[in-house]
Amino acid sequence: MVEFNTINPETGLVLKSYFQSSPLEVESLILELGLAQRGWAQETLLERLELMKKLRGILQESLFELAHIIKAEMGKSLKEAEAEVKKSCELIEFYVSHPPEFRLEKSDEIHLYQPQGILLGVMPWNFPVWQILRFAIPNLIMGHGVLVKASETVAETSLFLEKVFSKAFEKLGHTPYKNIFLEHEDVESVIAHPLVSGVSLTGSVRAGRVISQIASKYLKKCVLELGGSDPVLVFDDVDVSEVSLEIVKGRMMNMGQSCISPKRILIHESIFENFKTQLIADLKSYLLRSTPRPLARKDLKEGLQKQVEDCINQGAKIIYESGIEHSSSAYFKPLILEQSSKSLAPDTELFGPVISIQSFSSVDEALKIANESVFGLGASVYCKDQGKALGAAEKIKSGMVAINQILRSRPQTPFGGIKNSGYGKELGMESYYEFTNHKIISL
Repeated sequence: MVEFNTINPETGLVLKSYFQSSPLEVESLILELGLAQRGWAQETLLERLELMKKLRGILQESLFELAHIIKAEMGKSLKEAEAEVKKSCELIEFYVSHPPEFRLEKSDEIHLYQPQGILLGVMPWNFPVWQILRFAIPNLIMGHGVLVKASETVAETSLFLEKVFSKAFEKLGHTPYKNIFLEHEDVESVIAHPLVSGVSLTGSVRAGRVISQIASKYLKKCVLELGGSDPVLVFDDVDVSEVSLEIVKGRMMNMGQSCISPKRILIHESIFENFKTQLIADLKSYLLRSTPRPLARKDLKEGLQKQVEDCINQGAKIIYESGIEHSSSAYFKPLILEQSSKSLAPDTELFGPVISIQSFSSVDEALKIANESVFGLGASVYCKDQGKALGAAEKIKSGMVAINQILRSRPQTPFGGIKNSGYGKELGMESYYEFTNHKIISL
């Protein structure tokens, strides 16, 4: 068995050691989960929802303990870790309060939505509770079994979640939720397993290509939530100080390690210099009021540094860089990049505390810059003229757009992108039905 360690990115010290599951252990776990899923699918919707309420209560009681584990494993502040757990509790509450339809009757048809077995979730490290639960909760409510391959970076967090599920479902005698540690080459054998009916990945474009190829090989349903280089269009009629502060807060959340973080700020040329001055002032002020945090791993810091250097080689320039130091080798100093017209930023996901800015002269130019990216996850439009804002939003090539606000992931709103940002939807009511068998009976 292959051993791996979790590392505290703030101290660089090893937290714990773990082992990847062997092929025999994987097979045994899938068979056990398959048995549990069949029993779970026979439970009534009311019984499932009651157990979800219990799960929410246990998660709420575990908030501080879990937040400390998240902070130690991936470096985010304790305040942000607590906020993530609270938001995850709100997610459970949303789905409990908005149950799905399993059967719809029409004049000459009956539509059934049926679970198909086990779903594999390949999950990331940046929001280690939220990302797992937004995949797991609606699919569990529908009657699927859920097998999670969490990131090795947050191994203890994923095991803690598994214990929360086990405690919530203990009266059943089986748990339709399991965690697994896998070597990359063993993921294919799980997807290929006859008891596994689909796979959902939240991760990089590279990982998405690999998973989608494997899923298509075995004709398994696949949902991909991949990266983004989200543009923010700032028109000339906005309140500069208000919008600048929102962008700083949005970009610095989780030290910029978020797929829908506002990464490319496109600003009308008439307010560009004023906005740039305000942005620098707001970032300075924000950093003075907050405790500096490292990125989740040292290699992520090194990768981000290389991306910034590539942008500079293409004509970008650093107009502000934080002078705040940190003892962690994973710490990346927040900075603001002014991009050139030849920038790599549209096709590069700067996954860290880097604010990228660029000017535009017209709506058409702003849309051209926004849409030239290989990504298409989300975007924001800031404009007091609602008609103009809506017109621009409709022409942005992305899965989601927010008007006069930073785009956020919310339980009630379907989440997903296009192009290299993936396909399929999580969250919202749509997430209930992504993996079900929509069976139609004609009368």
